[in-house]
Order: sequence, then C-alpha cells, then structure tokens
Amino acid sequence: MRGLIFGCIFGSFSVIFGAILTHAFSDMLSQKELKTLDVAAKYLFYVSVPLLILHFSEANWHWPKLLYNLFIISCLLFSGSLILLIFTKIRLFGFVTPIGGLLLISSWGYFLFLGYKNKP
Repeated sequence: MRGLIFGCIFGSFSVIFGAILTHAFSDMLSQKELKTLDVAAKYLFYVSVPLLILHFSEANWHWPKLLYNLFIISCLLFSGSLILLIFTKIRLFGFVTPIGGLLLISSWGYFLFLGYKNKP
C-alpha cells in the first residue's frame, strides 16, 4: 500500500508545488527560487511514477519493502530539502539535497537490478 499512498501523495504535491505555489509565490520568490521549486516538483512526480508501478505490479513481482523505502526516503530528502531550503532559508538543507539525489540514483539502480534478476 505504501507505493499507492506515497505515489499519490508525491504526485499531488508535484502539482501543488509546480503550479499553485509557483503562481501564488511568484511575486515573493526570485526566479532562482522558483526554478528550485520547479525541480523539487518534477522530482516529486518522477518518484510518484515508480512507486505506483511498484504498487500495481506487486502481485507478480513481490518487490522488497526496501525498494519502496529507498524511493520514498530519497524523494523526501531531495525534494523536501529543496522545498525547505526555499521556504526556511536554512542553507543546511542544501547539503541534504545531494544525499537525496544519490539515494534516488540508488533506488533506480536497485529497481533495475531487481527487475532484471527476477524477470518472468
């Protein structure tokens, strides 16, 4: 269920941060900050897709919970740190973003490994 739940949450948040907040805060944020929010929104969507794929293919593939957790944690660290950086101005969050990116790359690599290893 976590793939469905987080996939839908991340997909919804991608719309919120990509459209509503960008328009609502366009006068309050710089172009660089708006672009950063756009990147965060895109990656929320990019992670929602594999989470939904994992959920709907679970019956046939039996994906390990670690794969779900890697995608979820990497998204929270990557997109979450960018969003927090923009709205709190705490620069420390900028150092978390690359960790989230590395975990996201690892998530896709693990997905590939498991898919190849367990192909029907």
